[in-house]
Amino acid sequence: MMRSCGLQVTARPGHERSILEADDSRRRSQHWNHSEYLSAIGQNWQEAVREKVAAKNQYMIKSKLQEKNS
Repeated sequence: MMRSCGLQVTARPGHERSILEADDSRRRSQHWNHSEYLSAIGQNWQEAVREKVAAKNQYMIKSKLQEKNS
């Protein structure tokens, strides 16, 4: 459960006890879920979705252009 929250276990000092720290390899997915987080806490999430989709669209356009030029 903690890994799905973006944390990693660094030590287990006792039964059902864990030392955790942020898992930097999951930062990309944290950004992707920012709009869902804003929606869950009642904040304006529409702009976050526009930014998320715009970045994905730019990536897809670049990929298609590279395919054409290859």
